Amino acid sequence: MADEQQPQGGEPNSRRGFSVVVFLVGLVAAWAALYGFTKGDISDIIEPNWLLAGAAVLVGSLMLINTLRPQRKR
Repeated sequence: MADEQQPQGGEPNSRRGFSVVVFLVGLVAAWAALYGFTKGDISDIIEPNWLLAGAAVLVGSLMLINTLRPQRKR
């Protein structure tokens, strides 16, 4: 009993899942950094069709990786 450390509310320490807000803030920060590094000429460096294709590959890869992970019991 003394080994178990719980937060003030008595709730067990649990890991939270994916946070959409933090993800969006990270995307905005990355976009701002890219905008600053390119001095506003983002469209000359990254074309929208390649950005869309890259996003599709990323989402597809993440979905594939998620299916390969062992499912945890709830």
